[in-house]
Amino acid sequence: MIRDGGISGVTILIPPSFSEIEIYKNNKIKLSSGILDKNVSKLAFDNNLGGFEFLSGIPGNIGGAIAMNAGCYGSEIKDIVEEVLILERDGELKSYNNEEMQFSYRKSVIRKDQIIIEATFKGMHENKSYIKGKMDEVISSKKVSQPSKVATGGSTFKNPKEVKAWKLINSSGLSGYKIGGAMISPIHNNFFINTGNASAKDFEKLGEFVIHEVEKHHGIRLEWEIHLIGDSIDEI
Repeated sequence: MIRDGGISGVTILIPPSFSEIEIYKNNKIKLSSGILDKNVSKLAFDNNLGGFEFLSGIPGNIGGAIAMNAGCYGSEIKDIVEEVLILERDGELKSYNNEEMQFSYRKSVIRKDQIIIEATFKGMHENKSYIKGKMDEVISSKKVSQPSKVATGGSTFKNPKEVKAWKLINSSGLSGYKIGGAMISPIHNNFFINTGNASAKDFEKLGEFVIHEVEKHHGIRLEWEIHLIGDSIDEI
């Protein structure tokens, strides 16, 4: 989430059009980092590749998914990545294998000054009906359990090992709580909704309030899953 004061300096955006695709034997594909996650799942379906179905439920592009080891419904990027090509700040290209990526829950070795260029993935051969069934399951589960057709910031906090973040928020009596134009979704308490005029500051203040209240009620400090970047209005 970009704070209301914006970002000082140059911002490099990897667009969805940065999406070269190479399909190999042995159930492998190489993808440029701009391709959208949902399009990766469709590509895998078209090529009878299983293991990519969870990506149909994740927004954003594959480069971002790699950097944060994105996942849902029991699957993560680390399960399918073989090799990642990185552009270093000095212009050098460097290749990282799965182990060197040091994947963990919503983390990888990728630093803020590195850019993911492309990655090679390996799935497993499956028939299309099986893959389609898994994709439909992910999409339908998401529609039932998460807010839809409204602007959200996605999953707000990482899940602690002990319990899901939404349960901690709910049991702290915060479902539907609102600060400014930002509101905790009553459908899924780990999603914040923009009710129409929310500022980034509203979202950040709501998040910090939730962190405080959950720690007060449960002794567990939630960690942001959303990355907060840029300057606040007060700082410019």
